[in-house]
Amino acid sequence: MDKEFLETLSIIVLIWGILNIILFFKIWGMTNDVKELKNFILGRDKGQIHRDQFKIGDVVINISTHEELRILGSYKDGTYFCCDNNTNEPRGIIQESLLKTK
Repeated sequence: MDKEFLETLSIIVLIWGILNIILFFKIWGMTNDVKELKNFILGRDKGQIHRDQFKIGDVVINISTHEELRILGSYKDGTYFCCDNNTNEPRGIIQESLLKTK
């Protein structure tokens, strides 16, 4: 009976060890995701460029909603990632033609 208990316990410990190793690598992989999100929000993403009309940090007005927004990032296709200037809530990606300087 002790032999069966030890065999069962060793199988459980082996499975637990393997799951811990998998968890370690998953957490390690998630740190890269956090870096990508941080770089996206700060405008350091490889796909982003700084256009001449608006720069990151500029306060602009959305023509369609008359909201005061702040530019967080810009893209090659002429769109900008914006947030509300007062509450910092994300407002999404907006076309350059819908923005004007404050």
